[in-house]
Amino acid sequence: MQLEIECIRLKRERNQLLPVQRLPAELLLQIINLAWTDCAPRHWEPVFLVGVTHVCSYWREISLTASQLWSRICLKNPRYFA
Repeated sequence: MQLEIECIRLKRERNQLLPVQRLPAELLLQIINLAWTDCAPRHWEPVFLVGVTHVCSYWREISLTASQLWSRICLKNPRYFA
């Protein structure tokens, strides 16, 4: 268990060296918002946003705290609001 925790910590440190991690949160949020608008303009299903939250912890933190992303979800499909 301790080894797994240490591996996660090291991966997060490594990821922080990537150029995308140096983007300001506001800019990253605008990019995600534009990409989502381009990907799903008619249905607004959360599949794209869920994928964004799985990229890395930085993207997860930014996207989950951005209410403007989650305010356009279509609730016509019952699998999203069981």
